[in-house]
Amino acid sequence: SETGLPRRVRHVCYRKLVRQIELLDAGVPSGFWSSHKLLNDDQYSDVVRYISKLDVAHRRGFGLILSGPNGCGKTTAACAILIAAKLKGLSIAYVVLQDLLASKSEYSAAEAASAWYESVVGAEFVVLDELGKESLRNEQAKQSRIEAFLRHRWSTHKPTIVCTNLELSEIKERKLYTLSVIHMLAARARILSMEATNFRISERDAIDEEIFG
Repeated sequence: SETGLPRRVRHVCYRKLVRQIELLDAGVPSGFWSSHKLLNDDQYSDVVRYISKLDVAHRRGFGLILSGPNGCGKTTAACAILIAAKLKGLSIAYVVLQDLLASKSEYSAAEAASAWYESVVGAEFVVLDELGKESLRNEQAKQSRIEAFLRHRWSTHKPTIVCTNLELSEIKERKLYTLSVIHMLAARARILSMEATNFRISERDAIDEEIFG
């Protein structure tokens, strides 16, 4: 071949490239493309168990609510689930809630925005990140959008993985969302509280040590 690489190596490289393109198309941040290799910590044991039963979760439309402070590994765990689903040939999508709630007027083409929304709401596994951090301007319209999104996924039995800094009790107390939204969030998902270990700081300290000693 022109590359000088054996056919088997070229095939592996091609498959890896295709997988990366699929993750990019699904919106999965590139920093989390290897998340499935990082689930050795004990706090991920329930996530690993969920992944091992992914076929059941898919069939029953059962998701997770990952709750915990910034940097504790919620998005890492959620993206690992998406990667496992993609390896099973399932459609996936990752979206930050604020982006999901953006009005079509904020996009350069309403048709493209609609197609993007349909690909997200219709994906077999979706990660909905940063619940509770979205802007509360035009609150009623945004309440309606998230309720419509979750209702569609609820009615079609599609699992949703939610990442939030808030406990479910805080969401109820702050009255951020309607009772319908809270019910759809909790009634078909397991709530996992992540530990307070800040992996971002740990990673920073490791790099700092490597550079400065």
